[in-house]
Amino acid sequence: LLDAIPATVNPTSDDALSLASALYVKNMFSLDDSLGIASKLQRMQNAEGEWSWWKGMNGSVYVTAAVSRLLARLSLCKKGDELTRKMLSDAMPSLITYLQKEVEEIKKVRKGGWRKTPSQTAFDILYIVSVMKYSGFSHSLFESHSKDIDFMLSKLQEHANNLTIYGKAHAASIFAMNGKKAIAVRFLESMKEYTVYSEEAGRYYE
Repeated sequence: LLDAIPATVNPTSDDALSLASALYVKNMFSLDDSLGIASKLQRMQNAEGEWSWWKGMNGSVYVTAAVSRLLARLSLCKKGDELTRKMLSDAMPSLITYLQKEVEEIKKVRKGGWRKTPSQTAFDILYIVSVMKYSGFSHSLFESHSKDIDFMLSKLQEHANNLTIYGKAHAASIFAMNGKKAIAVRFLESMKEYTVYSEEAGRYYE
C-alpha cells in the first residue's frame, strides 16, 4: 500500500476519478496537497454539482457517485475539510434526483405487475447518504426525500439474494449505519456461509 501511494497522490491524468483518489489518499494520510488536487477536483464539478470523466464533458451520475463516495468516507473518518464537504454537499441534488427517479420507475413497473431490481448506482447513492448521516453530515434533501431513501433501503433488503458477497458487505454497512443492526448481522452471517476455515489460514473466501 505504501509503495503505491506516490503514484496515487501524483496522478498523471487529470480525470475526476484519479483526482478524487489522490485527494482521498492525501487526506487519509495527512499529506500536503502541494499540487492543488482539491482545487482541481472542485473546478471539474459543474454547476449542477456533477463530475464528468474529463473536464468539458457532460456530467455523469456514475462518476459523481464514485467521487462522492470517497468524499463521504473522508467525512466519516474525520479527514475531510471545508472544501471536500462543500463539494460533497453540492453533489447531493444530482444524486438524490437520480435516486428519486429510480424510485418512481420501480413503483411504476410494480403497478404493471413486474419487478425491477434497483441499480448499483442507486445502492451506491444510498451508501453515500448513509455514511453522511452516520458521520453527522446533515443535508436538507435527506429530510425532504426521506421516503425515497427509506424505500430504497427496503428494496436493498428485498433483493438480498441477488447481491454478490461484496454487495452483501456493502448492504451490511448500510443497514448498520441506519441503526438496523439485526439486519446487518444477517447479511454478515450470509457472507460467512461462503467462507472456508482452517487453523493455518484462518477464515477466507476461495
